[in-house]
Amino acid sequence: MISTLPDFSACHNRSSKFTRIPNCHRIHHFYSSYPFVGYHFTDITCTFFKDDTHFTGGRASKWFRELLVWRAFANYFPVSLVKESELSPEKTYLFGYHPHGIYGTGAFVCFATEALGVSQVFPGLRTSLVGLDLLFKVPFYREIALAVGGISSSKVSLLNNLSKGPGSCCVVMIGGAQEALYTKPELATLILSKRYGFVKVAIQAGSSLVPVFGRELFYKKGSIFFKQVFGFSLPLFFGKGVYNYNFGILPRNLPITVVVGKPIDIQQDDNPSEEKVLSIHKQYMDALEDLYNRNKVKYYKAHKAPTLCFI
Repeated sequence: MISTLPDFSACHNRSSKFTRIPNCHRIHHFYSSYPFVGYHFTDITCTFFKDDTHFTGGRASKWFRELLVWRAFANYFPVSLVKESELSPEKTYLFGYHPHGIYGTGAFVCFATEALGVSQVFPGLRTSLVGLDLLFKVPFYREIALAVGGISSSKVSLLNNLSKGPGSCCVVMIGGAQEALYTKPELATLILSKRYGFVKVAIQAGSSLVPVFGRELFYKKGSIFFKQVFGFSLPLFFGKGVYNYNFGILPRNLPITVVVGKPIDIQQDDNPSEEKVLSIHKQYMDALEDLYNRNKVKYYKAHKAPTLCFI
C-alpha cells in the first residue's frame, strides 16, 4: 500500500494560515530518519527544562552502582575504605570529604559505587555523592551521575536528601573545584576555614557531621583558567605512560586510603545563631585535623606524609 501525504503546496504562500505545517512535517521526518539526533534533542530538553531529580534526592540505580567496572577501577590504585566507628542507621549524616584532589576519585569509588561495599561497611546508610549543578546539565554524563546516586550541591538539594529519613547520607567535597588547584604531593591544603554553609545545613537538618580524609597523589594540579571560566578545574595530565612511570596521561596507581572519622552529633535548629555555627565549625576542623594526625603515618608508608594546611 502506498500512502500519500497531503498537498501542502498552497502553504508555501506566507499569507496562508497553514504556513507552519510543512516545517513541522520536515522536523518530524528529520527525527524519524535520525532517531539518535531526536534522542539528543529530548535529553537536552529534559535536562534544562524538566528534570530536577538532582535537586529532589537523585535516582540511584543499585545495579549500576554494583557494576564490576567500578571494582576493577578501585583495584587499579587500589582504593580502600576504613571506618573508625559504627554509624547508626537511625540517624542522618553529612560526610565532609577532604581533600577534593583532581577528580575526587576516593569519594567516587567509596560512596558513589559499591566497589568497596559501602552498604555493608555502613549498613542502613544510603550515600549520595554531591556535585556541581553543571555536571547534571551534560547529556549522558548526567544520567551516569544520577545512576550512581549523585545530587546537586545546592542547599535545597542537601536538605531534601537529608529529610528523607534515617539512613540518609550526603557526601560533600567541601573544598570544591578550587581546592583541586592546590593539589601537591608535599602539602595537603584544605579550603575549609571560611566554609560555613555545610555546617549550617547539618544543623538545620539535625544531621551528624562526619570528617573523612582520602588523599590522592596520581596527578598534578588543575588549570586555573578552566576554574575561572567554567567553574571546575581541568587537570594538567601528568601521570604515567603505558610503558613508563614518569610521564603520561594515565593516573599513577598509588594507593588511596579513605578514612571515615567519628560522627559529631548535632541538635536540630531551623535558625542557628552565628555563634553556634562557628562553634561547630571549629569542632569539625579540630576533629578533621585529629583524624589526619592519627592516620597519616599508618597510610603514608610509601611516601612522606604531607603537611596539613587550612586556608
